[in-house]
Amino acid sequence: MNAFYGWSISICVSAVIASIFELLVPKGNMEKMFRFVLGTFMVCIVMIPMNSLASSIKNSIAMQKYEYKDTEYNYYVDEQYINSAKGVLIDAVKENLSELGVSYLNIDINIDIDEYTVSGITAEITVSKEYSNYKSKIENTIYNNIGIECKVYIEGND
Repeated sequence: MNAFYGWSISICVSAVIASIFELLVPKGNMEKMFRFVLGTFMVCIVMIPMNSLASSIKNSIAMQKYEYKDTEYNYYVDEQYINSAKGVLIDAVKENLSELGVSYLNIDINIDIDEYTVSGITAEITVSKEYSNYKSKIENTIYNNIGIECKVYIEGND
C-alpha cells in the first residue's frame, strides 16, 4: 500500500512540475518539442513502478528456484548423514555380535526422523536357528553397549 501511495504522490508532483514548466516555455516551435519531452517524462514516471514490479517478480521466481535447489540439497545431505550413521551403527552391532561369538545373517538399522530430530533408532538382526538361545542376550548387549533398541529375528521364524 505504501508503494502505491508513493507512486501516486510522485505522479502528482511530476504533473505539477511539468505544468509549471509548460507555462514557462515560450510559444512556437520549442513549445511542441517541450510538450513531447514532458509527455515522455510523464510516461516514464508512470512506468517506473512497472519496472520495479517486473524486477520483484523476477527475483521472486529466482528465489523459488533457489529454495527448491536448497531443499533438494538439504535432502541429499540429510540422506548422507543418515547413511553414514547407519554404517557406524552396523559396524558397532557387528563388533558386539563378534564379541558374543554370534554370526548374523542380516543387520538392518532403522532411524526414525521427525521434522528436525531423531525420534528413534532400532536395530533388526537376523540370526540362524543355532543362535536362538542368544536372542535376549543379543538384545540386552546391543542396548547396553550401543544404547539402541534391538529386535532379534531367528531365521525361519516370524
